[in-house]
Formats: sequence, C-alpha cells, structure tokens
Amino acid sequence: MKKIKSIDRKKLESIANDIDKAIKIAQNGKKTKVVKIGNNLLKKAYENLKSTYDFKNKGFNTAPKFPQATALNLLLNEYLIDGNKEA
Repeated sequence: MKKIKSIDRKKLESIANDIDKAIKIAQNGKKTKVVKIGNNLLKKAYENLKSTYDFKNKGFNTAPKFPQATALNLLLNEYLIDGNKEA
C-alpha cells in the first residue's frame, strides 16, 4: 500500500484504465480481422510439418513428442480440403 501511495495519481489511473480495458476485452472477446491465407503458405506449412515428423519414434521433432493441436489441425485440414492421405 505504501508503494501505491507513492505512485503518481495520473499514472495509477492510467494503469487502472488499462486493466479495465483488458478485462472488458477478455469478457467480451476481442473482434479480430479475418485474413485469408494463401494456399501456397498452407502447403509450405504442411511440408515443414511433414519434414519434422519422426516416423521411428512417432511424433514431431525431438522429445517431448506431445501432439500440438495447431499442427494436428493443419494436417486434418490438409486431408479434408485437399484429400491428402499422407496428412
């Protein structure tokens, strides 16, 4: 509390406003801009992911080999959209 008393009042109000804005965004969800990703970029991401797969020990990269949700989602989309059975 002593430290709070020593902070400039305007600075304290600014911090409080920033916290308030962050809470409102978290509660309401921040609207984001939708950006189309080119097919070429998705293909590069797929090829990169494919090159890191460890067929012997299963999983991606080195240990730990826990599945990454975004990587699995990319592979699933590659299969569903392009019919790539390797994905």
